[in-house]
Amino acid sequence: MDTSRTFADWFMVGRCIMRKNNTMPGIAIVNNHTYDEAELAECITNHGSYINDLTEDFIHHYLNKKDVTQMWFRIDMVSALQRITENLCREYEWLENIIPPFVYTKQHILDTADIEDISLFIKDYLSMLHKRFDDYYPGNKSEMIQRVIRYVLGRPFDKHLLPEIAVLMGINHTYLSHSFKRDVGISFVDYCNHYKIDSMKMLLLYSDLSIKEIANKLKCDDKYMGRLFKKIVGVPPSRYRNHYKNL
Repeated sequence: MDTSRTFADWFMVGRCIMRKNNTMPGIAIVNNHTYDEAELAECITNHGSYINDLTEDFIHHYLNKKDVTQMWFRIDMVSALQRITENLCREYEWLENIIPPFVYTKQHILDTADIEDISLFIKDYLSMLHKRFDDYYPGNKSEMIQRVIRYVLGRPFDKHLLPEIAVLMGINHTYLSHSFKRDVGISFVDYCNHYKIDSMKMLLLYSDLSIKEIANKLKCDDKYMGRLFKKIVGVPPSRYRNHYKNL
C-alpha cells in the first residue's frame, strides 16, 4: 500500500468499500489515483470500515500533535476535511443539499484554539456526514431497492410516485412498496418527504431565501411545505429558523 497518500485519500477509499455493491465497479478512483481490490482491502485493514475507526484515525493524524494550535496546522486539517466533503458530494450530489456549507465548518475550526473543542467538533462533523449518508443511501439493501434509491436521489426534488417508478422498473407496485418499507425502515413517501425537510432545514439556516423561495427551490408549494415541516419537525419553518439562527 502506498503510505504517501493523505488521510483524506484513504478515507475516501474506505467509503468506496463501505458502499461497494454489485452495481459499483471493482476499481475506485480517489484523488486521481486508481486502487485495485487488493489495495482497497489493505486500506480497510489499516483504517477500519466504520466511521468511528475512521474518525479516530483522523483525530490521531491531525490532533495528537503539540503544534495543533498553530494556524498552519489547522489549515491543513481543514483542507483534509474539505477534500473528504467535496469528494463525497462530487460522487453523491444529493448529499450537498442536506449538510451545512463547508465554509461554516472551516471558520469554526480556524477560530478555535482549544484542542478538545476541535476534536469534538471534527468527530461530530464526520459522524454527521456518515449519518446523512446512511439516512438516505443505506447499504446492504436489495438491488431493487438500490435502484429505486438511486433513481430518486438522482432527481431528489421531483415529485416521485412509487406506482410510476414500479412501472418504469417492471415491478409490482404493492410488492415494491412493502419491500421499500421493510428494507429502509420507513415508507417511500416518508423517505422523499424527510429528504425535502432536511434540505429545507439547511436552506433555512444557511441562506437568506424566504420560505416561499425555499419551497420553490424544492419544487413544492410553500403552504404545503409549511404544513409538512411542522408535522415532521414539530414547529413552523419560521420558528425553526429564528430559534436555531439565534443560538
